[in-house]
Amino acid sequence: MGLEKLWELQELQLGLERIQQELKNPSQGKELKREKERLESYYTQIQEKKRKGERLQEQLALHENTCRSLEVKKKDTEAKLYSGQINNPSELQNLEQQLTHLNKEISVYQEKIKELNMELQEVFGWVKEHSQIFQGQVGEYQARLEEYRLWREEREREIQDLKLRMEKLEKELDEDLLRHYRELQSRLGLRALARVENGCCSGCRLMVSIILMQKIKAGAV
Repeated sequence: MGLEKLWELQELQLGLERIQQELKNPSQGKELKREKERLESYYTQIQEKKRKGERLQEQLALHENTCRSLEVKKKDTEAKLYSGQINNPSELQNLEQQLTHLNKEISVYQEKIKELNMELQEVFGWVKEHSQIFQGQVGEYQARLEEYRLWREEREREIQDLKLRMEKLEKELDEDLLRHYRELQSRLGLRALARVENGCCSGCRLMVSIILMQKIKAGAV
């Protein structure tokens, strides 16, 4: 009876150690940590793209303002050129040159504005697409995190249950037998007991003599 209870106690201790090891180095926890780091990196990438888009918007606003200013100058220059109030050939030529230069500048800025608009469309399109992907992945991560939290809670409850059962068993065992068992564990490790199956020790795989088995059953060993 005492050996059966000792065996049950050892099984509970081994179960406790297994669960504690699972909690100490949980594969789910490691995977979630890697996933969190990946999501943080992904989020940073999206934010960098957003900032790039904001910088492009600032550049676009500057170019549009410059282009509008040039259009105003062009309009004023055309008004002077075609007003009929200037008859001096040199002044007229100068105005024509100014107008040509303004048209070139306006053309350059219009091309820059067009390129910026295209780049902005691409950048914010990327941001929109990947923000949606990111939100979906965050939702999946949170669901997995909740599953992991529930798993840990369940393991903690199992630990408490095992400890209570172990305490109950230890109270039922003979003190000398329990002390001897603990001494064995201090020398051999947690798995101090092994079953004898077909005359063979399941721990060391050595044969156990019939005489020794009889002594064990009689409680002489």
